Amino acid sequence: DEMRGQLSILAKRLTTACNIISPPEVSSVAAERTALYAEVRSSIESEHINTLERKVVIEKRKEESERLVQERLRAEEAARKAEELARKAEEDRRLAREQKMREKEKLQKIQDEMEAMEKKRYLTAMGRNAENMTVEQLKEVDTAALAKEHADKANKKKEEAERKVKEAARQLDYLVRAVRIEELPRIKEAYDTKIKEDRTRFEQDVVDKATRAKNQWEKDIKEKASLRDCSVFNYTSEFQSTIMTARTGVHEKLCKEEDELAELEAEKGKLTRARKRKADEARLAEEAKIAAEKAEADRKAEEERQRKEEERRQRQEELEKKERIRMEEQREREQRERSERSQPAPAAGGETRSKYVPPSRRGGGGNRWGVGGSGGGSSDRGGGYGGGRYEGRDGGRDGGGSRPAPTNSRWS
Repeated sequence: DEMRGQLSILAKRLTTACNIISPPEVSSVAAERTALYAEVRSSIESEHINTLERKVVIEKRKEESERLVQERLRAEEAARKAEELARKAEEDRRLAREQKMREKEKLQKIQDEMEAMEKKRYLTAMGRNAENMTVEQLKEVDTAALAKEHADKANKKKEEAERKVKEAARQLDYLVRAVRIEELPRIKEAYDTKIKEDRTRFEQDVVDKATRAKNQWEKDIKEKASLRDCSVFNYTSEFQSTIMTARTGVHEKLCKEEDELAELEAEKGKLTRARKRKADEARLAEEAKIAAEKAEADRKAEEERQRKEEERRQRQEELEKKERIRMEEQREREQRERSERSQPAPAAGGETRSKYVPPSRRGGGGNRWGVGGSGGGSSDRGGGYGGGRYEGRDGGRDGGGSRPAPTNSRWS
């Protein structure tokens, strides 16, 4: 502190020394001071007016610079929003293009796989080994040409098989005709020989039969003559009655046995029919039960199918509803984006584009210097005669205070 105050102390002491050496004249100092005050009083009004004019110019420049800054900010905000909208639109178009490209690539991949499977099927049908072929080799194969070649080979194979069948049929026809033509005389000869042999055999059989019949007749005549000589025919009725009596007893016994057997068979048949009827009733009951179970299973299956069909229909309706909502939202979003792009961009800070209002007119009524107004005027520009921009902000445009009155003294 002592080092910083050395020069001021030296100056004060030198001034004191000079006053002691040559004391100043009080009258001249008073006259100079009076003249100075008079000059200040005479120029204070013009200087005040000049200061006010300079303040107005400075305020206009500041307002113009602030307006330019606001316009630049609004232009930058509008450009930024336009760029953002353009970027979003480009991003949406890019995503749509990528989606279409992915779908196209997926469809192309599926089509390529189907063509590869069809080519492998054709190659396998043509007898070629398609398992060892690469994807590039399969792509080089022309499906239409391969299908045409396969069809041509199949047609040729079919025509060749038909030709072979016709040739074999023709050869077989020729062979059969030749064999039949050659064997016809032999068949006729064999037929004639057989007819002759059959005729000879038949004639011999007729002669042998007649001879046997004659011999048997002669033998019977001799036996009858011998029986007549022995008077056997006189006891024929007794023999007949005895034999018939024995046969009648045997016949009755056999009839009785047959009746018993018939009764037994009837009883067995009755029991068999009863068992069969019972078995049929059980079978019918079982079939009815099975049919009822099957009908119940069919009913449950039908109900389950209807339930699944209803669930599938509901899911389909929900998906369609969601898709419609999504499409409507997308259309609304696109319309909103188009309307936003078509409308001018809003001003920065949420203000709408309107006529520029100076800071001195933003608070309320009154003149430029805050006289007669309730909004405080432009007191943020500073008090007095052109004070600092950031002095006295407690009574600015937000505080609502009044601006202090100007003074006539520069040093007060």
